[in-house]
Amino acid sequence: LVVHISSGISGLVAALILGSRAQFDPDVLNTGQTNIPFTIVGTGLLWVGWMGFNGGSALEAS
Repeated sequence: LVVHISSGISGLVAALILGSRAQFDPDVLNTGQTNIPFTIVGTGLLWVGWMGFNGGSALEAS
């Protein structure tokens, strides 16, 4: 619970510091830019991290 609250608050503070996008046109929706290698690398990192997270939770302190 502590991790989720602190990450949520830090995300909110970061969003408030950054503010809104200066040149954002909501009428123009450009979703054509993708990067397949980064998608594959990100998926692999999530997969490996999730396996480590689940494996580590089996060794939790009691």
